[in-house]
Amino acid sequence: MEDVTYEHYTYLPSEAAAQAFAADVQRRGVLVEAPRPAATGTDWLVMTYTAFDDRSAWADTFTEVAERLGGEYDGGGSFVGTLPTAAASPAPAPAGPEPSVPSTPPARPEGLWSRLRRRLR
Repeated sequence: MEDVTYEHYTYLPSEAAAQAFAADVQRRGVLVEAPRPAATGTDWLVMTYTAFDDRSAWADTFTEVAERLGGEYDGGGSFVGTLPTAAASPAPAPAGPEPSVPSTPPARPEGLWSRLRRRLR
């Protein structure tokens, strides 16, 4: 059986909040890409990667950390394959895009977690 990785999307209101989120979850052992501006709006996107089987526990952690920083965890998606081998540090992103990071970040979708939390409130 192949490994399945879960890619999580978390949006923060500022670069500073995104850097703080990235540093917090990276200290917990999560693979983190360098924060970058979201495709739309003024939020910053932090993409993190976990094993598919651990996604629910991490979703709770990401939600708690993001809300503490004024942000929002917005779910994610899975893909077949192992976790990416290298993630950028939470330090400021380099001037140009890194080869392993798409030059255009995904647009902020209306995620399942967001819709569900809104319904439960």
